[in-house]
Amino acid sequence: MNDKGETSTQSVLLIPVVMTLFFMAIHVVTLSRASHIAQAVSLRGAQMASYSFGSEGMVASLNEMELMATDLGARLEEVPRVYTSGGKATAVVTVRVRPLVPFLSTHITRTSSVPLEVFMLQDER
Repeated sequence: MNDKGETSTQSVLLIPVVMTLFFMAIHVVTLSRASHIAQAVSLRGAQMASYSFGSEGMVASLNEMELMATDLGARLEEVPRVYTSGGKATAVVTVRVRPLVPFLSTHITRTSSVPLEVFMLQDER
């Protein structure tokens, strides 16, 4: 039996499969990290918007969200959206991920909603 070159052939076939799995695993971990960052940033934006009223409060919320994303090492795909409706403040954030594997997702979007703060005087309670 002549097995000459069989190991080389197996290596040539196996190395691309192993490398693909390796890069896919790294991409999944990167997506998971981006998901956590997007969720934290959107929650922070919604919390700030819940107790900040008016356009200055919304601008402060947007600035805080962009600063937090930058501090956590993420790149925002677009300007975050913050709005209030139905007694809730909602923030939507999309984080961009550098693609390692061409056919996998390159951005993560997360939305957070929190109830609006209601300020009442002691006599009004």
